[in-house]
Amino acid sequence: MACVIHCGALNKHSYTQASLLSPSGEHSFTIIYNDPKKRQQGLAFNSNEDELATMDEQREALEILSSAAQLSHDQDMRTGEVFEALDYLKQCLTRSGAINDFKKALAIQHPDDRERALRRLFNSIVDLVTG
Repeated sequence: MACVIHCGALNKHSYTQASLLSPSGEHSFTIIYNDPKKRQQGLAFNSNEDELATMDEQREALEILSSAAQLSHDQDMRTGEVFEALDYLKQCLTRSGAINDFKKALAIQHPDDRERALRRLFNSIVDLVTG
């Protein structure tokens, strides 16, 4: 698992970016967190340790869901770890429809349909977390 976290300013915007590569090396995604307050204050980045810890927890939860989507074709991914990651992300988000749908999709019987649904829902969850 490769993970790089960069902090800095881009076009006068405050951001923290986490670039993730899935365990298989086939999929990667980038998470960019914007902080409008810091941007207005002209600060390059937010060094608040609690916010960085939250980002790290969100990254870990997304890694778990990414793996679950990838492995779902051949394995039953209805595990405690996956449900804990979903519950954690649900607490962080104001809209939880994609989280609930991901939980339901874990039980889809046909492996191709299950994997396709989980990959689509994973992308929706990433959009919600990073949006």
